[in-house]
Amino acid sequence: MACGCPVITSPNASIPEVAGEAVIYVHDEDVDGLVNALCEVQKPGVRNSSIAAGLEQAKKFSWSTMAEKVSSALMDATLLGLNGRGRTGGHPPILPFETGLAIFTAGGYWVIGPCHG
Repeated sequence: MACGCPVITSPNASIPEVAGEAVIYVHDEDVDGLVNALCEVQKPGVRNSSIAAGLEQAKKFSWSTMAEKVSSALMDATLLGLNGRGRTGGHPPILPFETGLAIFTAGGYWVIGPCHG
């Protein structure tokens, strides 16, 4: 969608949540439905509408938004552990050398990467 291509997909798993109404849905074993969708998307009006809807739907998702949400969740979990509340039950948080993971800042975001220390 973000590349400006019309999308034909199956309504499985979380695809409808992500794709919304911006795609053409065909059940995964519906061969005739797929043939019809491929023919339909060749029509300029359907194609242009699908492309415009896909580009608009893709704007709802971004790596920076995802990174902010993950960062916030990691910070909340870390602060809960440090303050003796939450799931750690008052125990200190697990140290990076015990897990093989550490949290590093990169361009203002928190990312998880291998611990080299």
